[in-house]
Amino acid sequence: MTNEFRLNETVKISGLKELEDRLMALGQEIAGKTLRAALMKGANVLVAEMKLQAPESTETREIVLSAGPQAGEKVLHQPGFLKSRIKRKSRVRKREQVRGFRGDTAVAVRAGVFGVPYVGHIEFGTAHQAANPFIRRAFKAKRGEVLRLIITDLRRRIEKAEQANQE
Repeated sequence: MTNEFRLNETVKISGLKELEDRLMALGQEIAGKTLRAALMKGANVLVAEMKLQAPESTETREIVLSAGPQAGEKVLHQPGFLKSRIKRKSRVRKREQVRGFRGDTAVAVRAGVFGVPYVGHIEFGTAHQAANPFIRRAFKAKRGEVLRLIITDLRRRIEKAEQANQE
């Protein structure tokens, strides 16, 4: 059993067929790297907003680990621990790799809180604590900006790669 909490949000962008065709014409390896770079740039904006929205404790707290090899051990969480775990991660699908990818997914980019088992309690609340949906607030606040940034950066990177291929 894993303590990982996932909030999956999918945004579909239509009308980018021409951009997709140009991207695929670059070849799988270059297309994957180009797409990942543009998506990571957008993820940076989302990560920054999540860090602004995330709550921060004013005191050091003692936490008892409930799972894993160190279950039962006590650890100290300093103020800012949650914010320090807000990151972005990515993977590019290799040729015939299927594990970890759905359908025809070529690149996976995730922005979120990693390694904090109680993030679901903060985001959705508990019987004893009100919800503080900082991840959803960040996503809603920056969704349009992130999409525009990804599209603009992807166009720029495709044009640069096409020029390099022509030389």
